[in-house]
Amino acid sequence: MDLDLLTLDGLDWPALQDALAEGARTPMGAAAVRSARPLADVAAIEEMYDAIAELRALEDARTYLPVGGVVDARSEARRAFLGEVLDLPSIQRGGIALDALHLL
Repeated sequence: MDLDLLTLDGLDWPALQDALAEGARTPMGAAAVRSARPLADVAAIEEMYDAIAELRALEDARTYLPVGGVVDARSEARRAFLGEVLDLPSIQRGGIALDALHLL
């Protein structure tokens, strides 16, 4: 086992990822958490911290973004882009995704 894997094991990284993924508000957020790796250095950590500053301020003010209706319609969008004919459930899923994005 290499040093990186030993470090992740020592941090109990998979359990941390699972806990964070359970709190994600969208399927895409959960997938992003599950594929994440620890940041490499202080500069990367500070950059990520700054990137979420606005979101943290909104949540501190108890103002939550309406992301509950966001669904993962990437496969439907990809299929439509390729010119495939979508069935009704796929079109509905795409519509739900667009409607949720409109509310953001």
